[in-house]
Amino acid sequence: MKLYVCGQAIVDSGYYYQNVRDDIGVALGALAAEIELGAQGYTVMKL
Repeated sequence: MKLYVCGQAIVDSGYYYQNVRDDIGVALGALAAEIELGAQGYTVMKL
């Protein structure tokens, strides 16, 4: 499983992209993550 996080949320939390682990994908935003996952055949679950 690949986890995507919102890049803006990372910056807003005071972190930098280089602090993100290699196995976590950074999306420019939540919509970009949803599009990327949808293209791979995944469905986004809303909790």
